Amino acid sequence: MGAPKNRREILQQLAALGASSALPAGLAGCAGPKKDAQVIVIGAGLAGLNAAWLLQQQGFDVLVLEGSERIGGRVYTLDDQPHNPDAGGSEFSLKSYARVLDMIARLELETIPWRGNNVEFAFHVGGETVSVEQWPQAAANVVQGPARNIPPIFLSGALLPRPSPLADLQAWLQPGAAEFDVPFSEMLAAQGAGPEVLRLIESRAECDSLDDISALWLMRSAKFAEVSGGIGELRNLAGGMSRLTDGMARLLNRPVVTGTAIQAMQADDSGIELRDAADRVWRAEHAVCTIPLPVLRQLDIYPALPQLQAAAVRQVPYGNHIEVFFDVIEPFWEEDGLPASLWTDGPLGMVMNLPGDTPTGFLWLAIAGKPSAGLRKLPAAEILRRVTEELARIRPSTRGRIVPMTAHNWSASPWTQGHTALRAPGQIARFGDILGHPHGRLHFAGEHTATLASGMEGAMESGERAAMEIITGAI
Repeated sequence: MGAPKNRREILQQLAALGASSALPAGLAGCAGPKKDAQVIVIGAGLAGLNAAWLLQQQGFDVLVLEGSERIGGRVYTLDDQPHNPDAGGSEFSLKSYARVLDMIARLELETIPWRGNNVEFAFHVGGETVSVEQWPQAAANVVQGPARNIPPIFLSGALLPRPSPLADLQAWLQPGAAEFDVPFSEMLAAQGAGPEVLRLIESRAECDSLDDISALWLMRSAKFAEVSGGIGELRNLAGGMSRLTDGMARLLNRPVVTGTAIQAMQADDSGIELRDAADRVWRAEHAVCTIPLPVLRQLDIYPALPQLQAAAVRQVPYGNHIEVFFDVIEPFWEEDGLPASLWTDGPLGMVMNLPGDTPTGFLWLAIAGKPSAGLRKLPAAEILRRVTEELARIRPSTRGRIVPMTAHNWSASPWTQGHTALRAPGQIARFGDILGHPHGRLHFAGEHTATLASGMEGAMESGERAAMEIITGAI
């Protein structure tokens, strides 16, 4: 077969390989110690599981190693809690999540309307709680100019350029987009946004300062959201999103090996060796690494990554996120007459009342932004205690009507050490898509390497790309 020129041609060649059920020449084994698999995938999240399944479909012997004791990565349904809430990836779009939807259909899983549909918010800003209707005239609203009428929850998206200068999902990587690879604070200031606008947006941003995130990165996210359609296109998975990753793991011929944290990788012309925390050496012809960057920075890789790629691994930042959940035992909103959900400019972030197994549902607190910095170093029990007290302080009607469930701090997780990858100003122009470039027999996947999609679809996209690199390299 000749070298494939595009994704369609690659898929056609994959189909031909599957029809022949024959392994490409040279993959039956090579000199040296016995291999544990032809391909070892590091990480059992969506990216790793998708790469493993696609490689298996083409006849490769694949083994997935996972450092933690569970499957799913940043997909994490809390099956031990009421309502089975998702502490990680949860909603997906019917318009832009083709890979996710295809796998859901393959596994015959049930989708349900997004739990966040029809959620109405009140706003707690500057110590005052007001409704959407009251916001434009509220004493706490000190925003100047036209932005005064925009509810705080919509400020960030409303102040991005409209229509988007990005023509398509890949345009953020084109040289012409580099003019937007500047601090988001700089773009906002150029539009006349005052300090209060920046403060409100910063209170919910995943980075502590809008100086530290590229406006182009946010435009890229907004473009994917635009393609995804409105909230009416969003769905959740019945029983929680972990049903997807659990099902994908069951598709594999070899069970995922959990509790195996890789600490070093070394490759040569005959294959790749991986050393785990127990000093066991695993051998394969290729490896796919989906380890999040804050953890990858701590690994030894031989030969060393090229200088620019190594700089990207070291420097690309991750956002912060804490998920906190409460069971609602009485409808506290009937007590104070406000909407059940609350957007705050303080450490509680965004408080959403979502439907669950009971009529009153549960509360999900998505906590990020500068005001929550003090919570990130605390153990989960202390986070839960402080959040419970703060919620009762700013919304007394919740006292005695909600029950603390659990907190999950992605920033403190040893397997992620952050939430999702961002890009600092100038990093898109400097690094482009280099995080996804293969390094000899070592291939990289994970949402942080995706170029088209974001979120769970981005993770699936990246796994597909890494699998194709291995498959087409063997054709």
